[in-house]
Amino acid sequence: MLGLLVPLYVTPIVPSNDLFFHAARMFVLQSPDTPYVRDWYQVDWAIMPNLAMDIIVPPLGTLIGTLPAINAFVGLTFFLIFSGTLVLHYALYGRLSWLPLAACLFIYNQVLFFGFLNYLFGIGLVLWALAAWFHFRSAPTAQILTGIVLAVLLYLCHLFAVVLYGLVIGTAELPALWRNRSVRTVLHRAVAVATPFIIPLLLLLSSRTLNQAKVAVDYFPDSYFILKLLAFFRRSSATIPHTIFG
Repeated sequence: MLGLLVPLYVTPIVPSNDLFFHAARMFVLQSPDTPYVRDWYQVDWAIMPNLAMDIIVPPLGTLIGTLPAINAFVGLTFFLIFSGTLVLHYALYGRLSWLPLAACLFIYNQVLFFGFLNYLFGIGLVLWALAAWFHFRSAPTAQILTGIVLAVLLYLCHLFAVVLYGLVIGTAELPALWRNRSVRTVLHRAVAVATPFIIPLLLLLSSRTLNQAKVAVDYFPDSYFILKLLAFFRRSSATIPHTIFG
C-alpha cells in the first residue's frame, strides 16, 4: 500500500485530466475572498451528489496547502479502495486471504487518469459500506442504521456510489428471498433494503442535479451517427417483411 503512495510525493499533482480543473476549484473554495478570485467567482454551496473533494480538501488545504491536500485526498482514495477490498472480503468470508491484495494492481486505472476523483472516492467508501452491511447481517437494526448513515455519505461523495451500494445489497438479498419466498419475509427485507435510500432519494429530488440533468452534454458526437445507423437498420428490417409478403 505504501508503494502506491510514492508517485504522490514525487509530483505536485497527479497528472490526470479533470484533476487540474478540480485543483482550480479547490483554490477558489479555499480562498473565496482573495483578490481576483472574489471578482470572478462566488461560492454557492448546495447539497449535491458530487462533493467528496469539495468537503475534504479546502479545510485540509488551509493547514497543509491546496496541492498537498489534493494529493492527500488521492492517497485517502487509494486507501479506501485497497482497505475496503480487504474488509469486504473479510465480511463476506470471515477470514483473511492473499487474494484481495490483488486490488493494488488496479489502483492506478483509466478512471484515475481521467481525474474522476469523487467517483473513485465514492467507490472506496462503497466497499466499506458493503462490508458494514454484510457484517451486521445478524443485527438488522444496526444494519439499517449504519446503512442510513453510509447511504447519505455515499450520496454526498457521488451519485453513482449510492446507486452501486443499493444495487449490490439489493441483489445480495435475492438468494435469501428465493429460499424463503413468504410474503412477510419479502416485505420485511424489502423495507430493510429500501430504508437507507429514503434520505438520498429525497435529497436528489430536491437538489439542482435533476434540473441540470435536463441539459444535454454530448461527450461522444459520433454516438449520434451510430444511433442514426441503428435506427436505419431497424426501419429497414421492419420494411423487409412487408416488401416480401406484400
